[in-house]
Amino acid sequence: MTADEPYRALSGLTAAATKFTTELTFADLPADVLHIARRCVLDGLAVALAGSEQHGMKPLLAYIDRIGGRAEAPVLGSPDRSVPAHLAALWFGTAGHAMDWDDTQLAEGPGRPYGLLMHPTMPPLAAALITAEAVKA
Repeated sequence: MTADEPYRALSGLTAAATKFTTELTFADLPADVLHIARRCVLDGLAVALAGSEQHGMKPLLAYIDRIGGRAEAPVLGSPDRSVPAHLAALWFGTAGHAMDWDDTQLAEGPGRPYGLLMHPTMPPLAAALITAEAVKA
């Protein structure tokens, strides 16, 4: 099997992104990238924890409790309460954006004259941490 065989069914940007992420090692990351990543993770954890205490999160918690399911991951801010991983990730991601303090990235380019404002940390952070918890990583 050649190094590119796992990516043959993929094409274009999807193949390139898949190859990049699966072959990247920690040693490949420059110091400035690690500095920014650590800052984003810390910021994401802080705003999610603060957001978990917002009054507007109560209806989501009631929804999560009503759905129920196998305990796979804790609910951020309530470590004694475990829920299915997908609901824990929903809670975490929603809490992280509850006060709209999560980090932003302004993407500018030819097709975006006014920029595209994104919140790049919270979705992958919630998914990664909850998945790690669910698989006991």
